[in-house]
Amino acid sequence: MKHGQVQWFRAQPPAGEQSGSGRVVLTAADIATGRLPSGTTSSARTAEEIGIEPGDVLVPAVRADHGDNRVVRVAGPEDAAAVRGPHLHTLRVDRERLDPWFLAGFLTGSDGISAARGSTARFDPGKIRIPVVSAVEQQHYGLLFRRFFQLRLAAARAAAAADDLADQVFTGLTTGALIPQEEQ
Repeated sequence: MKHGQVQWFRAQPPAGEQSGSGRVVLTAADIATGRLPSGTTSSARTAEEIGIEPGDVLVPAVRADHGDNRVVRVAGPEDAAAVRGPHLHTLRVDRERLDPWFLAGFLTGSDGISAARGSTARFDPGKIRIPVVSAVEQQHYGLLFRRFFQLRLAAARAAAAADDLADQVFTGLTTGALIPQEEQ
């Protein structure tokens, strides 16, 4: 931020009134669940329509419900048509000087998120400690961080699918739609 490598678009609260453009919005819940942008400017009530660019590092302004403070997303091409929703910080990096996955990795490390959040939920990217390394080293770190983000996302989706399946079976058993068979 001090050297022009990162532009910070601070999170905004929802607008008091609905905006009418109807553009698709990436919400904080989308970040937490790893899903594609699911809101609209009407439903998410964005105060400003700041478009998302591939490589933007998106950080929810409020902590996730499940206590995981490491929820961060590096925007991909599928996010580029969306605008950011309320309660999302956007860190736009100069990709010639800073790898977005490198930034996201150090941001989500326990030291990074603790420093960035401080003792309150307030986010201050100026407090993130990021090592000064060459662009090539950043890319090596960034590639590994990206793989770990993908692993976490796959694990979270698998856990959600298992929970959904268990809920459906319980519902089927308790409503009589499923009848248990004797084991053989």
